[in-house]
Amino acid sequence: MRIIQISDIHIPHEVEKTHDIPVRENFSRILTSIASLQYDALVFTGDLAYKEGDAAIYQYIKQELSSISKPIFYIPGNHDSPELFAQFFLENASSSILYYKKTVQNKTFLFLDTSQNYIDAAQIAWLKTELMAMQDVVIFMHHPPCYCGVEYMDTHHALQNQEEILSVLYAHQHTISVFCGHYHHAKEIISKNVHVHICPSTYYQINPVGLQFAIGSKEIGFRLISFSSTIKTEVIWI
Repeated sequence: MRIIQISDIHIPHEVEKTHDIPVRENFSRILTSIASLQYDALVFTGDLAYKEGDAAIYQYIKQELSSISKPIFYIPGNHDSPELFAQFFLENASSSILYYKKTVQNKTFLFLDTSQNYIDAAQIAWLKTELMAMQDVVIFMHHPPCYCGVEYMDTHHALQNQEEILSVLYAHQHTISVFCGHYHHAKEIISKNVHVHICPSTYYQINPVGLQFAIGSKEIGFRLISFSSTIKTEVIWI
């Protein structure tokens, strides 16, 4: 089984300025690139909207994806509107519960909601219950659950209650693979039993060095994840 992860597409209104980067064109290039690949599901890990969620932006994204027949799963990022996100991308969901689990080819995946920059108590309780019933675990979420060595993001935009979340993950007796975005930087981190894989953005990549925001690269890409007896993953740059 293979899953394609796309993150931080940050689709703007057509009149919005985006650092002279053709964001909508980048998204189209990504979709053209994955069209030639064999995969079983597509996952978007948040920040679908440029600055804030908007019905017109979400409708544009849905239209661009309308020809894809594979299952598509979505989780919100901090730039998304929970209410509109639930309406457009999560059928039968309320804006207060945007986390869920799905099974693809007999493998269950957990999808967490970090759109408020933290994970609330109800979601943590749900996560603990789900982990008790699982061995090796795969989680999709927007924020990484730990610091990742991208100085600007670690300092200004890290998950607020990451220590609490890590304590839950560390208590699990098996490997937990986390596929996330948010940092606009492709990276992999192993922290005890938690293996974190950050997907690059389709907008720009952030310079990992320095406490001030700086674009490090305008190269874009997505992540390909293969599941068999083990998990193999690679970033595809285009």
